[in-house]
Amino acid sequence: MIWGLPSTTDSQKAAAGSNPSESDLSSNSGVILMAEYTQGNFFGGFNKLSVTYGTDGFAYAGVLNGGNHLGDSYAPGDADSCGIRVIDWGLIEQDKWNLGYSFMGAYKHADEAHWSHPTGHDYSFVIRPAYKWSNFTSTVFEAGYTTQKNTGWNGWANPDNDHVDAYKFTLAQQFSPMTTFWSRPPIRFYVSYLGGDLMNRQYTHFGVEKDGKWDGHDGEVSIGAQAEAWW
Repeated sequence: MIWGLPSTTDSQKAAAGSNPSESDLSSNSGVILMAEYTQGNFFGGFNKLSVTYGTDGFAYAGVLNGGNHLGDSYAPGDADSCGIRVIDWGLIEQDKWNLGYSFMGAYKHADEAHWSHPTGHDYSFVIRPAYKWSNFTSTVFEAGYTTQKNTGWNGWANPDNDHVDAYKFTLAQQFSPMTTFWSRPPIRFYVSYLGGDLMNRQYTHFGVEKDGKWDGHDGEVSIGAQAEAWW
């Protein structure tokens, strides 16, 4: 649990009280709570479920790009707000294959939001199955998708509405000391495709605008090699 109690100066209080247009200088306390449950020996791996709930200044709770770390996104103008985020992720490890996965769903309600996003939601998921050809080689496929809707903030990315999304597909051939999910360091040769509203012309500024529409770039293909090491 984290509790935040802001302290404002006399001049800030005076500005917020005398000028409604500067009401974003108002401040309020906030509480953020988190509970987590981990299940071991889950088909050779594990599953972890976490729930985060925040109020007022901590209503972000990881919602709508509000930050992944609890307490790093205090928003002083978020009065009468609340947010909740649920994350479930884990790993299945078998002799010839494994599967990493994650899901995130989040929702925020805000009557007023001056320093942060108003009411909206986030959803995203990633799956990463791998087939093990030997003790040292495997083929990995990864698919990810995210979607976001927050009232009045996403028109720059999607002129038709305030809903935006993005997705990615990756296929990789991997060489590693072992073919378990956590084996490091692996060397990967991969090809990836990224698309969705967050890759569109207005966001990336590739292409030209004509009759209110953007014509040109709306996706990206990446080909390369990658090595990953932990320490």
